Amino acid sequence: MLMLALTIISNTSFALILRAAQRRGANEVAVGMVNYVLACGAYTVIGALRQPEGAALAGRFGLVGGTDDHFACPGAWGEGLACVWATELTRNGIWEALLARRTYAVTGDRIILQYTLNDAPMGSAVPFDPTRELRVRVEGMDELDTIEVHKNGRVVHTERVATVLPGDKFTGGRCKLRIRWGWGPWAALNMARTCDWKGKLRVSHDALVKATPIIQSGPLDDTRRDTFRDVSSRGLEFTSFTSRHQAYNEDPTKGVILEFNGPPDTTIRMELTEPYEQLYEHTLGDLAESSSSHFVGQFAEESVLFHRLVVPQSYTCEFTWVDEDYHYASDDFYIIRVKQMNGQMAWSSPVWVNPRA
Repeated sequence: MLMLALTIISNTSFALILRAAQRRGANEVAVGMVNYVLACGAYTVIGALRQPEGAALAGRFGLVGGTDDHFACPGAWGEGLACVWATELTRNGIWEALLARRTYAVTGDRIILQYTLNDAPMGSAVPFDPTRELRVRVEGMDELDTIEVHKNGRVVHTERVATVLPGDKFTGGRCKLRIRWGWGPWAALNMARTCDWKGKLRVSHDALVKATPIIQSGPLDDTRRDTFRDVSSRGLEFTSFTSRHQAYNEDPTKGVILEFNGPPDTTIRMELTEPYEQLYEHTLGDLAESSSSHFVGQFAEESVLFHRLVVPQSYTCEFTWVDEDYHYASDDFYIIRVKQMNGQMAWSSPVWVNPRA
């Protein structure tokens, strides 16, 4: 299926882990949902996720993402990340989860994906049973679009998440906000440059629950780093840099996803000291209705974008689905695929159902 197969070996145990997404794109099919950037020439994509013959060639596998990054930025956003369901955050706990194939892949946004088949977690191989009950729970980092159940490479069930419109009143509570900065002069203006950022994000009502950086690789610069410091319920401080020069996939932005639990009048205040002194302030209620963008300097210079607020109704989904369409002799496998409205995706490791003995 993929350009990389990791054979995880521990004593006498081993597991085959395949990379579903990385910086060159998603390897689901030759032409996939995520553009495949042929940075180092052409590759053969077997398509184990979508073709039974590809799965047979690959064997019983788990899935991860991996940046394959050469710009000193491991875990870069948008270039593939590996997710592991470990019983404990220890070296042994993580190795145990890898060997059990309790893994899944995301393209960038850290989507939470949990999935069982007849109470067996992703990565399992279970005895034959004519009734297969799938339980799925997803929490996205942005609005969810669809959650699909794939059986032997075919979509057999689709869940669609309810759309929350700007006119739907935000009454407070849990929510997520994406803030991005960067862009800069258009490449056609021949004004490529690296822009340094420094500032603070201040939050009222002690409403900040979590901050997740969105750091992309490029340009390679040993003198600059992206840092987020003093993170608390009242905000954080950050330094960053952006550039169209060597920007991965020509997206010269970085940012942060903030998770809140607060009333509509909670304020988010961005205080910039670099590249210019600027102050921007919005409430959660305002951002629930509309995003807000700002030029930091003059027209065509760098910008800041406060995305529209997303609420649990649009970024969470939980469902149960039962499959009773089976063949006694088949070796069936089930994969969950998640897609957000912003194009970010996740793929679970399969659960394999053995044929009837």
